[in-house]
Amino acid sequence: MSAGPGEHSSARGALWALASATAYSLSSAVGKDLLDSLGPSSLLFWRFSIATVVLWVAVLVWHRLGGPNPFDVPRWTMLALGVVFGLMVYTGFLALDRLDASLYIVLIYFYPVLVVVGSALLGTRAASLTWIALALVMVGILLTVPELFTGVGDVSAVGVALALFQAVVFATYMIVSSRAMPRAVDGVVAAAWIVLGAGLVITPIAIIDGLVLPRGGTLVFEVAVFALIPTVVSSICFFQAM
Repeated sequence: MSAGPGEHSSARGALWALASATAYSLSSAVGKDLLDSLGPSSLLFWRFSIATVVLWVAVLVWHRLGGPNPFDVPRWTMLALGVVFGLMVYTGFLALDRLDASLYIVLIYFYPVLVVVGSALLGTRAASLTWIALALVMVGILLTVPELFTGVGDVSAVGVALALFQAVVFATYMIVSSRAMPRAVDGVVAAAWIVLGAGLVITPIAIIDGLVLPRGGTLVFEVAVFALIPTVVSSICFFQAM
């Protein structure tokens, strides 16, 4: 028996979500190495600046070739979501600056639990398999980082609090995005607006903190890759999944 359109759509959505999570997870491992050279605000300034240029060149060229009009969307809504996204990522990098990348990644992955619980409270019923998967996530967190439940020891309490706060904001962002973002908006166009909004909110923070220029070919290359994969690729995959 062949799968129906809804099953094909769900399968594609799951694959896009997996690709987004994979690309986004690289931001922690790669970003941790770059933090010592640039600091959180400067690193995110270059991340979002490069990603914004790449995405907007792509959508404008695509539009000239017959693609969707990037301006035929709810711009202010998308920019507002971008501002929330930028502040959420900034909070995460403040946490990452205080924690090991492995611990940070485990903490931030509380957000799927919050997304499902929040969606259920808003009337979206989750499948039984989803709850089972979330239970496994919680068990995995308990086994991987037991010190979170027995006392943080030498782990930065501020870093832990920031990471958990980011998980809450991330979950809120995902729930609001799924409800506020029209499904007709193309994933690349959505990513362009969201990253632009993130860049707009990070820019004054980076200027106030003292913008640091990446120096040396290796560092410039690493920043460029950091902007392209965990930002451009991850954002496009995220909104395609949505």
